Amino acid sequence: MEVTFLTTPESYGEIPFNLTGKDVYKCGIYFEDREENHRIKFCINWIEKIDRFPVYFLFEAYDFMTSEIEKGMSKKKILFNHYTYLDSHYYKGSIENIEQFKMIFPYIYGNGCMNQFAAVSLIEDVCYFQDTEPVINMKGNAIVIGVDLDGDAILFLSKNNNFSNLTDLIASLPSGVQYNFNEE
Repeated sequence: MEVTFLTTPESYGEIPFNLTGKDVYKCGIYFEDREENHRIKFCINWIEKIDRFPVYFLFEAYDFMTSEIEKGMSKKKILFNHYTYLDSHYYKGSIENIEQFKMIFPYIYGNGCMNQFAAVSLIEDVCYFQDTEPVINMKGNAIVIGVDLDGDAILFLSKNNNFSNLTDLIASLPSGVQYNFNEE
């Protein structure tokens, strides 16, 4: 897997969701590999290496997927709530281990690729709703990974001292990942 770090707002673009909080480290990670399964595997391996459970999630899903998603989460004993706002379905919950993450992350990533809101937060639950819109409140030691609206990249946000610079972020990557920089 090869990724490119997008280190300036000009290179990773606008953040595709409401964000509150100050002094947040931001970095885009662009996937050079076009295969969705490789991207999902990269993220799963990365979360397994970081090992910062619980992992919290909030994502928007299409109506036709809700039954399948809920069956899978129930089978893996993932704690979740289902919210409906203006015909949009959202799932918010927590993951306690990598096996649960392996089950739910393909849905999180897949829905993010289809222009739906999709994010996970490590250590702290920082996602909430304000006027039926999802918001991420960067507080404490928050670490958030948001799926870009077309799935070509993920946005890494951190207030955690262990992940507040590019050197630490590179060190956290799974073994074998090659990387480049785009600082336009």
